[in-house]
Amino acid sequence: MPAPQDPPTPIMKHDRDMEAARLALTRWLSERRPNMRDLELSPIRTPGGTGVANETLLADARWREDGVDRLGGFAVRLAARDPFWIDADIKTQFLMYQALADEPDIPVPPVIAYEADPAWLGAPFYVMEKIEGVVPPDLPFYSQGGFVFEATPADRRLMWEEAVAALAKVHKADVGRLTFLDRPHLGEGGFRQELNYFRRYLDWAAHGRVFETLELGWEWLNANLPTDSQTGLSWGDARVGNMIFKDFRVQAVLDWDTVSLAGPETDIAWWLHMERDAPQALDGWGQPDELVALWEDLTGWKVRNLHYHRVFTAFRLGAIALKVSERMVRHGILSQEAADERARVMSGEKLTILLGL
Repeated sequence: MPAPQDPPTPIMKHDRDMEAARLALTRWLSERRPNMRDLELSPIRTPGGTGVANETLLADARWREDGVDRLGGFAVRLAARDPFWIDADIKTQFLMYQALADEPDIPVPPVIAYEADPAWLGAPFYVMEKIEGVVPPDLPFYSQGGFVFEATPADRRLMWEEAVAALAKVHKADVGRLTFLDRPHLGEGGFRQELNYFRRYLDWAAHGRVFETLELGWEWLNANLPTDSQTGLSWGDARVGNMIFKDFRVQAVLDWDTVSLAGPETDIAWWLHMERDAPQALDGWGQPDELVALWEDLTGWKVRNLHYHRVFTAFRLGAIALKVSERMVRHGILSQEAADERARVMSGEKLTILLGL
């Protein structure tokens, strides 16, 4: 992911008529939840500073139900007009929230419904209840500013342990209920499918260009594929920045854009990378070896192939860096020449270190 000194990553644009969206969403909710009488939505707002894949709309609400005045809020997640991911399907995210709602102890926002008809808001979407709380920021990164940075070491420790516990609970989910994540056209087994998916993603993002370090990474990943790869739930973008907290306790886990059956070790490696300098910069935050030890204790499983999955994380991020650089050019943030140089550095830097190139 972009380092703190990088140019700003192009977030999802919100160029719609927000008042028209508010009226359409009011009608839609009134049809889907007829027991909500006299529904009023606040002006729609959007999350600030995050989100490159999907557009998100937020609204507070008041209504009358069963003779009682109620207050609440809703979050709307829309399919991208310009997809960041190959084969992106917003319905998969909805199905994940729906499936995990039946899993004990996994905190996810209750979903209202999925809507395939783009006539309502210009794209398919789903609606879920808005969960109150705070999210560790990306800008500035939570190790440099915001509520985590300002917290006491004891509160940070509580938050970190809560987050790791939530990650472990996600990994213990019953994958037998998640058959919609199976992609047999990409190979046999959940991890092989994910590996092949990111080969396709690299080709898609590279537009015919060859990035030597990424190709070497691809060869290494295939030559060293673990024989004991575990098919299991992989959150995909597993990190505290995709969790909502209140009083330093997890209220919800979010964002299933890259969910797969690649297994939990892909998430552990990704999580460790996404923490950047937090373990060193934040007193009370868990160290990498503590993460592995706590996760193993909570799941009863052993982490066996962490280095391999660190390499896979670097390969994934390298391919993603190409797509981000492409968008930077389109948004006028970087010139094509600067974007190409950025892509070459970011796509190969971590792989070069991990593979000893």
